[in-house]
Amino acid sequence: MTSQRQKTALVTGAASGIGRSLTLELVSRNYKVFANDINFEGLKSLAEAHPDNIIIHKLDVTKFEDIQEIYKLVKEELSKIADDGIPKLDILYNNAGIACSFPLIEVPDDAALQILTINLYAPIRITKVFSDLVINAKGTIAFTGSVTKDVPFPFLGMYTTTKSGLQAYCSTLAFEMEPFDVKVIHVTSGSVRSNIGDKRPWVENSLYLSTPELKESLKIRKQMFEKTIPMETDAYARNVITKIEKASLSTFNLYEGSSCFILTVIGNWIPRSWMLFILRKQTKLNEAWESLRRKIRGDGAADTKKTK
Repeated sequence: MTSQRQKTALVTGAASGIGRSLTLELVSRNYKVFANDINFEGLKSLAEAHPDNIIIHKLDVTKFEDIQEIYKLVKEELSKIADDGIPKLDILYNNAGIACSFPLIEVPDDAALQILTINLYAPIRITKVFSDLVINAKGTIAFTGSVTKDVPFPFLGMYTTTKSGLQAYCSTLAFEMEPFDVKVIHVTSGSVRSNIGDKRPWVENSLYLSTPELKESLKIRKQMFEKTIPMETDAYARNVITKIEKASLSTFNLYEGSSCFILTVIGNWIPRSWMLFILRKQTKLNEAWESLRRKIRGDGAADTKKTK
């Protein structure tokens, strides 16, 4: 009698937050998990707690040579544990990501390039490199998306740009992977309790920080986010993995996290003018925008010098 093959998964950004909870949830379901993160120290406790089912690697997703090296190590390990010698990866979970909170016309070049690379180009690269292992397993490629892609939150534009691009990539990828019976799942995520955030200061002489009304608006928005009760990462991971395991080949979008439903409705079903009215009203942006208009009229020309 042939024993059933142990399922396998690879998770990026596994040292903390959503990625860590996804890793532990998969292990609880008897997956062997390749946990990867640039923060190798954060991975060690995972391997120590589950030495038989978690293999950790340091991975900087911005470096193609790192991705290729991890691929070789994972392929070798999968070949060893496969009954037929064919390396199979059941779930490739592209989770690693960062935040970026700058006005779009003032975002530093290095910050823009960093988030585009980590949030968008890295999962494209990783998927390309590991695709044969997923095809061998007729497995699943999953991506951590964000509901913010549907709502034009001011000063989150670079983040929402990457998440919108990621969904567009996933949509086409899902169609192209049909002949290989590989599922592609985009997880539209609402509010989840994780440590993702951007505390970097804005550029010097920012046009937007030149009035107290805008500073007050930012304070109100921060308070709103703090009042939102986020879903715990363990509950999020449990629900997401359950949905992924039950998904069919035609499944594409999954939704999970606090406020996910209401923001999806606002972003996709409410006219844009109404949506912007709500955003302005809730965070006193009308006052902030008017104060900026008055300042530009009073000062003449805007100072267009930006920190690179």
